[in-house]
Parts: sequence; structure tokens; C-alpha cells
Amino acid sequence: MTNSSIILVGNSQDATKKELGQEIEAFDIVVRFNNYVSAGYEKYVGHKTNIWFSRICSTIVYRDPSQFDEVVGSANWCRYSAAILAITPNWERTYGGTVVGMVSCKRYSEEFGYNHMNEWLSVGMIAIMYYLEQYPQVHITGFGGEGHYYPKAPVDACFHNWEKESAYIKDHEKTGQIVRI
Repeated sequence: MTNSSIILVGNSQDATKKELGQEIEAFDIVVRFNNYVSAGYEKYVGHKTNIWFSRICSTIVYRDPSQFDEVVGSANWCRYSAAILAITPNWERTYGGTVVGMVSCKRYSEEFGYNHMNEWLSVGMIAIMYYLEQYPQVHITGFGGEGHYYPKAPVDACFHNWEKESAYIKDHEKTGQIVRI
């Protein structure tokens, strides 16, 4: 475990409810997800990004890995697992980052009682669970509710169970493991 302060900046519409940009910038480690956008939203979400945490998928826009201290790819356990496994070697060659493998993602999903054919975890929830294994406390913002704070058509939002993910976060907020800013 590490003692660095870490914040996971989610992409939900909640991210633009408070101007937290400067507070986010003060964290040692800032994690952002998938096709995140910070330009134009800096007063809400800042711009600092140490870790880019993304699903391994062909719909993710390429980012130069040299922009980040670390790139993390999620091989989510879902109905597209075979396709994810097929493109993972290319993702690893392209980004050279860490992969949260399907075994871990399956274990995380099983905590929710999910059947991978019709429900699976959001990348943000996978990241929360992954970092809770490494840090005594994880800060979050921009988690809660459907839809993104930037224009984006949801591709698989119907497969996420926001109520279950929200309940998980609330349970861990009670223990102090998760702190929402």
C-alpha cells in the first residue's frame, strides 16, 4: 500500500456540479477514464492526469502514453470478453501499460453477483476496486448517475447497474475507504 493521495475523476454529469478543479490538481495522483475530456471543463475537473485508466476496446480514442505516468487497461469480464482478449496484445504493444486482467475483473463482477452476458462493471467501478486494493483511502468525484459531462452517446450504459455501483461506493464511504469530494 502507498500513502500518496489519489483521486479518481469520473465522467458522470456530477463532475460539473462543483468547481473542484484546483482541489483535484492538489492530489498526488489523478486518474481519469476512457475518452475523458478536461479542456473547457478545467474549473470543474482540472486538467492534471497522472494515470489514464481505460477499457481495452476499439472505441477508445488513442492517447499518447508518454503524456501519463501510467496507462492502465481494463479487460472487463463481459459479453465481449473474447474480443477484448483478442485485442489485448495490441493494446499492450501500443501503450505498454498495466492490464487489470479478466481474472480480476471477473472477481470484481462476482462481488456484485453479475452474469457477464447482461451486466458488467463500469470502468470507473473497476478502477475503484483496483485502487482500493492498493491504497488505504481513495478519493472520488464525478461518480453518480448516468450520462457524461461532455457530449458522448452511451454505448453500453444499459449493461451497467448504477444503483449497485452507487451502493458499493456508499458502503465504502461509511468505512472511510472512499471519500467523495
